Amino acid sequence: MSKLQEYFSGGKKVDSDHPLVKLLESRRIKGEEARLEVRRPRAALGFEPAMMSLHFLNEDGGLGDYKAEPWDPELNQSFIQRHVRAIDENSEVTRFALGLAAALERPESRYGDGFFNGSLVAVIDDGPLGSLPPIQALRRHITSNRAYANGQSFNDCKTMIRDALQDRWHELKDDLKYPADDADRVLAEALAAYLDERFTVTDRKRLGWLAE
Repeated sequence: MSKLQEYFSGGKKVDSDHPLVKLLESRRIKGEEARLEVRRPRAALGFEPAMMSLHFLNEDGGLGDYKAEPWDPELNQSFIQRHVRAIDENSEVTRFALGLAAALERPESRYGDGFFNGSLVAVIDDGPLGSLPPIQALRRHITSNRAYANGQSFNDCKTMIRDALQDRWHELKDDLKYPADDADRVLAEALAAYLDERFTVTDRKRLGWLAE
């Protein structure tokens, strides 16, 4: 036996160790349903810290008691894997905008801010995302240097971005069981919210730097 084998004998920790996941599972055994609320109020510029609240439904389907936590991407993934929808579409959009931001941290960190921005804009412009109304409304306010397109890094970064978007769409459709049209709409609004924050569109409008 190694020096650490006995010390770490409890086995690998899994997401179900989180108190809110344990609570969800224990109450589901009793037949209760849950919904997630994600709130992220706007500040004068930017946003207040995001909060997530796990609500349990009453017998009449209304929202009952709840438990709140600061936003946690890993905890959110646990709820998605357990098919917990948000309380309404606005909350679902906020949830998936935050989830998308967490997923895109990896390519941003790997390739750097400017190269990532250029690759992100290329993914939008070169595919169907750019034709979606929430994205179209923002696109004219988004400027970025196009990433150098002749190297492998450009294709790799775009692939990572598309994969992150694809994974979020499948979470909506397959894990949360939304119809495809609803999954399209929520993802489009979530991507628009992410782009709005990343390129400070709303904040620049509030400061008078952009026309409406």
